Amino acid sequence: MHARPPSANPTGGSSGARACARRRAVFRCDGGERFGAGHVARCLPLAAALTRLGWQTSFAGAYDGLAEWLVERSGAMTAAPDPIAPCGVDPDGCELAIVDSYTIATAAICELAETLPVLTLAEASRCSHLGILLDYHLDRETACEPRLLAGPAYAPLDPAFAAAGRPGTDVHKLLVTVGGSGAAAALQGEIAARAAAAFPNAEVLLAGPGTGSFTGACECKLETFTASNGRIHRLPHPSSLLEVASEIDLAVTAAGLTSYELACAGVPQLAIAVADNQRRVVDGLRRRDLAVCLDLTRGDSLSDLPSALRRISEPALRRDLSERGMRVFDGRGAERAATALTELLG
Repeated sequence: MHARPPSANPTGGSSGARACARRRAVFRCDGGERFGAGHVARCLPLAAALTRLGWQTSFAGAYDGLAEWLVERSGAMTAAPDPIAPCGVDPDGCELAIVDSYTIATAAICELAETLPVLTLAEASRCSHLGILLDYHLDRETACEPRLLAGPAYAPLDPAFAAAGRPGTDVHKLLVTVGGSGAAAALQGEIAARAAAAFPNAEVLLAGPGTGSFTGACECKLETFTASNGRIHRLPHPSSLLEVASEIDLAVTAAGLTSYELACAGVPQLAIAVADNQRRVVDGLRRRDLAVCLDLTRGDSLSDLPSALRRISEPALRRDLSERGMRVFDGRGAERAATALTELLG
């Protein structure tokens, strides 16, 4: 362990004298085909907010695909994880570590948190008795605890999403984005075909890596729609949701950080849980009336999709979803979290 001289620390660990006036924060997260881009997508806005407050930030991890593109586009400094340091972060090289991972062992996070402040996010691995938790999900009530930043007011979203959408009476462009997992990609064809059928005058945009072709009935449905009027188009990959947020009137999305980004933008959505770790998002969206929801992991199926699409076809409902989403997610969560961290660490 890289020990530091102990001093009082509200996060539970110990800290020493800073080597330079500009404090350094290291984000330890991975992203790519195996892990998806969610960890990177929620760390980048927080890194930008800390940078605006005078921190020097960098990323340590392995990146490919969309995650690598997001990191490179941000201009963030990157490095490989330190192979001999806990969590891959050298405690002597920074004053704050943000560890966002499902695969890093709790024991390693606790070891790192013994030597410097460590922030973990939401449902990712964490040390229960040390460090700071940023849990921005909708089921987290606001709490006055020094080691907990709770609720959607702290959602680490790019502030450019705030009110970026264009909800209206008609649906001219509809986005289908299901994430990069194999299970989700297998559903994209049927979801897109059903969405195109429900909104016959809308252009349907598909986000995510292209599969080259769809199979079976999904392929036939998509080919029929595309051949008849060319309404289904795949967006360039990689690309950012921000690039199309101002153009879309409705989204059908896998529940995750994207759901919060859409709510912040004021884009009404049908959110679908396709994996167990998306249940919490769907439950929160449903409880707060921020989306029409389906949970394919607990009883719902794609046979329920047409009725859900009929429900969200109501202009009044879409307008209400848009207004509520923008009230709950105002785009300042990363700024609040960065400010709270800076004040907490002194």
